[in-house]
Amino acid sequence: MVEILRVMPLAFLMILGPQIVTAIFLATGTNAKKSSASFLAGVAIAVTLGTTISFFVASHFGGFHRAPKGHRNVDAYWVIILLLVLLGIWIFIRRKQATTQPKWMSKIQNARAGHSIIIGFLLFFVFPTDLISWVSVGATNASRHNPYWFNLVFAVIVVLLAAIPLILLLLMGKRAQVLLPKVREWMNTHSWVVSEILVVFFVLMSLPNVL
Repeated sequence: MVEILRVMPLAFLMILGPQIVTAIFLATGTNAKKSSASFLAGVAIAVTLGTTISFFVASHFGGFHRAPKGHRNVDAYWVIILLLVLLGIWIFIRRKQATTQPKWMSKIQNARAGHSIIIGFLLFFVFPTDLISWVSVGATNASRHNPYWFNLVFAVIVVLLAAIPLILLLLMGKRAQVLLPKVREWMNTHSWVVSEILVVFFVLMSLPNVL
């Protein structure tokens, strides 16, 4: 359980920004339930595929090798820390853009299911914060000799977090239509700050493994 919790900050990092904002748009759209479900399917595919690639590359084909069981893989952790530091810098540089809603996002409230699954996959697979997150998760699990299914647990948690807008819609009905836009506006303004905090937290958690 402790090993699974170790990478949980990255699950929250993956949904902040345009990811959760997109989920809110879909949950308040014209075809909310079907579009949101398709979006979550795309999220599940992206995170599962990403962590799987990272896990097996780090295990067998990376520029570093797994340390003997019971020993720390210092090289792996330096790579993870470097990626996270670069991510933190990227988030800070783009903090002003992060508060500006892209034009395409306002159009996804009318997105069809097929479009939604593609959006979910791309946002969680190629978006820089998410790409570095799933690389870090897979590499961390590989370097710590955690079983592969830890990656699947991580993917399930990310999907559940991304499903929060849909869950609120199902539980609250029309009240969610009032609440979710307010949450969306708050996330547009503050998501970069929360992201930076999560990046720093995970870096601090990883530092004892290289010192």
